[in-house]
This record gives sequence, C-alpha cells and structure tokens, in this order.
Amino acid sequence: MKSVSDPVGSTSRTQRHAVKNNLTPYPEVEQFIEMLKSEMGSSPNTISSYLSDIRHFIEFLNKHSLHLLTPSKTVIKDYISELSELGLSDRTRARRLSALRTLYAFLMREKKIESNPTKLIERPKQGRSLPKFLTESETEALINAAYNSKHPDCPRRVVFIELLYATGMRISELIKIKLSDIQWLEECILITGKGNKQRIVPFNQSTKLALIHYIQNSQLASKFGWLFPSSNKTIHLTRQRFFQIIKELALDAGLDPLKVSPHVIRHAFATHLLNHGANLINVQKLLGHSDIATTEIYTHIMTEKLKDTVFNHHPLSSKNTKGQDKS
Repeated sequence: MKSVSDPVGSTSRTQRHAVKNNLTPYPEVEQFIEMLKSEMGSSPNTISSYLSDIRHFIEFLNKHSLHLLTPSKTVIKDYISELSELGLSDRTRARRLSALRTLYAFLMREKKIESNPTKLIERPKQGRSLPKFLTESETEALINAAYNSKHPDCPRRVVFIELLYATGMRISELIKIKLSDIQWLEECILITGKGNKQRIVPFNQSTKLALIHYIQNSQLASKFGWLFPSSNKTIHLTRQRFFQIIKELALDAGLDPLKVSPHVIRHAFATHLLNHGANLINVQKLLGHSDIATTEIYTHIMTEKLKDTVFNHHPLSSKNTKGQDKS
C-alpha cells in the first residue's frame, strides 16, 4: 500500500473542501453522529472531534480505493502506522483509533458489518504527562491583573477569572452559564458539563461580589439570559474571545501567555485544593469527572511536591549528601 504523500491537515483549501464532503457516500456515519447526540448526549465539541477523525480516516480510505464498511485489521494498522510516519503524536493516534473503535462498535450493533476491525488493534502507548498549572502566586498575579485592568471590560474580566479559579469549570461550560444558573442564596452555580451532566459547585464571597458588580454594571437584560453574551446578546461569547482575554491578562500579570489558558486555571483549581488537604473524591465531583482515575493525575503533582519537601528539608537528606561528597 503506498503511503499518503501529504501530511494530514496540510491539505489545500480545495482538498479540505473535499474532506469536508467525503461523508456523502456513508449515511451510516450520519446515523452514528445522531447516536452520539441522542443516546450519549455528546457535546458539539466532542461530535466535531469525532467527525474530524472519521473524515481523515475516510480520506485515507479514498486514497487507497477502500470502503468504510469493508476494512480489515491490516487496513486499520496501516492507517495508524501512516499517522506515525506523518509525525502525529501517540496521543493523537490513540484518539483517532478510539474514534474508529466507537464508530465500528456502532456499525456492529446496527449489523452493518460482521466484525470490528479495530477490536484487537493495540492502542498506541502514550506517556501520561502531568497537567500544567499555575502556582498560587501566579494565579494571584493573574487575578490581580484582572482587577487592576484599565480595560473598559474590566468587570467582566474579573468575573471570568474569578469563576474559572473558584469553580474549576471548563471553558466550554463557562461560556454557556446563564444568569438563572446562579444560586445567590446558596452561593452556588449550576454547571452543565459533558453529556449534559449537571453539577452544582459553590463559589466564594469574592466571586459573589465580583458577579454582583459585573451584573449591576453591565447591560445583560436579554431573553436569552447569557452571563457572558456576545455583542448581539442572542448568543454567548465565543471560546476564541475568552482565550484572547486570558492571553491579555497573562501579559498584564507578567506571565508567559503560552503558559496560561482556561484549562491551566482549571488544573490550578484542582491542584491547589489538593495541596490544601481537599478530598480527592470531592475534587472529582467539583471537576465533573466521571472517572476518579482522571482526577488521580493530580496526585502525581502532589507526590512530586512531597518529594521536594523530603529532599530539601529532611535531616537525613543533608547527611546523605555530605556522605556522597566525601566518597
């Protein structure tokens, strides 16, 4: 089988248009997407990710005159190997294989195919990287930058940072918050997460005051009720605009903007809670993780911190060092 000549994602505009429309011969994919929406309650971002991965795979099939409903295990392995040759990371290859596994499991269920070609394919091994997060002093600097901002949008920026750090919510959750989601008496906020699963997360007094100030000084009156509406009030602010604001605040705080993102602040929320003695299961609930294993990654950060504490402050550490110097 000949290799693909152009890297995935580096196609021309005409080629990208072809990739966008290469699902036409496969109504089964449209049925799969409907299943993700209706049965699994997948978010638009998740569905978009599935579509992107499936389109790339179909592009591969088309180049080699293959069909979606007749691939073998060998074809799947060749595809994954080709992704490696193109320089895609283990994580990306693992995600694309996962998307194909879910798709072919659905096709098996619907009796469109007789066997799942991805079933015995080994998942690309990937090292589990620790989450990037801000230290408490860096987070404080970011919050102070929002409060000290001379931008006319200052009150909204303050609420943006306060809510992210006080609740640990995802950016996709934050932009969809409505005024009706705020429970003032209980000082909690209703968050709708992945798969439309809802959770209630408390916020602190500082965040409450910032919310009150922002709402009182903003024209939020709209039948749509977004906490962060766009300029036309009918839709919420975009993720892209929030990312721009974060980068601007990072620069104001003297931080590397490449190091700061909404998800990094979410990591900071979880890490700082655990460092101050919070229960792992409670942090899992606050983050909206369905699997405790996802939350446990933060304990590795704590382990590294504990190692530093022992190496730097335990009396035996200094003795061992001295002993090594003499030898």
